[in-house]
Amino acid sequence: FFAEEKALCAAKAQARAKAEAKAGGAGAGLGLRARRRVCGLHFGDVVEVAVTGVKPYGVIVTLADEEGVTGFVTMEQAKGVSCVAGARLPAVVLDVDGAKCLLDLSLRPELVAARRGVAAGQDAFAHVRRADNNNNK
Repeated sequence: FFAEEKALCAAKAQARAKAEAKAGGAGAGLGLRARRRVCGLHFGDVVEVAVTGVKPYGVIVTLADEEGVTGFVTMEQAKGVSCVAGARLPAVVLDVDGAKCLLDLSLRPELVAARRGVAAGQDAFAHVRRADNNNNK
């Protein structure tokens, strides 16, 4: 039963992707690999992005390892980072829109560093606790 249900879901997803591509809708032309990459991302994941454009309202990026996956960084989330077209930067995933294959990202250095520490199994806030312990003595 579960295998049949899984196959039916996969067939529906493929049909939906073909219909969107034919209609030129959201995510049109994206390959199955790109869709899987986007859907495999979650809040807090650290990814490498390539800056494709800088606008007054934010930065437009693509995933460095997956052509066609677009992301957006608001100016608030780009503070402290020099963003120029073509630059490759680490970013933290804030939100994923799987239907449109879009990412909402942050380039803030302190957030990237904290998330990298968590990914490496480190305590990202150990330095804060050490400072508090030293001040309380």
